[in-house]
Amino acid sequence: MKNRDYITCIQSVLQLMDEGVHIVDTEGRSIVYNRAMARLEKMETRDVLRKPFSEVFKDLTPENSTLLQALENHASTWRKEQTYLNKDGKQITTVNTTVPVTADGEVIAAVEIAKNITDIQQMTSTIIELRKEIDTPKKVRDKQIRHYAFSDLYGQNAAFLKTVELAKKASRAPASCIIYGETGTGKELIA
Repeated sequence: MKNRDYITCIQSVLQLMDEGVHIVDTEGRSIVYNRAMARLEKMETRDVLRKPFSEVFKDLTPENSTLLQALENHASTWRKEQTYLNKDGKQITTVNTTVPVTADGEVIAAVEIAKNITDIQQMTSTIIELRKEIDTPKKVRDKQIRHYAFSDLYGQNAAFLKTVELAKKASRAPASCIIYGETGTGKELIA
């Protein structure tokens, strides 16, 4: 197999991966930016490839970019959680591993592999909130929910008084009923 064939195979594998892959050369130009990374960051591959990293990602500096740290300081970063805004302004969270690539003792590139954990992070937050709700004692939960009685309802309108009487009758029956009406009419008070 020729070197060109190896490169073609590797490029195919990179495009099939679920993880984002971004590689920059020693000049800081993006030489690999796979589809998963493009989807994650809401970028077009053509807008990133062969362009200087610092021109495409203007907000990233050697202080806050693990990719630039790997390239310039030869620093490896393993499984670092990062939260940032993609091009659409949506907050995403990834776990990144970034390493310098060396050949004959020289850094020739830097590789970053990013796993999108945004959905996992959101699900975890939801589970924690639900857990708090479940763990809240019943007395506290009952105090948080406002309860109304028919004596809390005031009005003189004949239609209103008729509706309250009908609701009182329905409340004594074991059957379920549907309460419908326009928004803001107080359906939750009757319920």
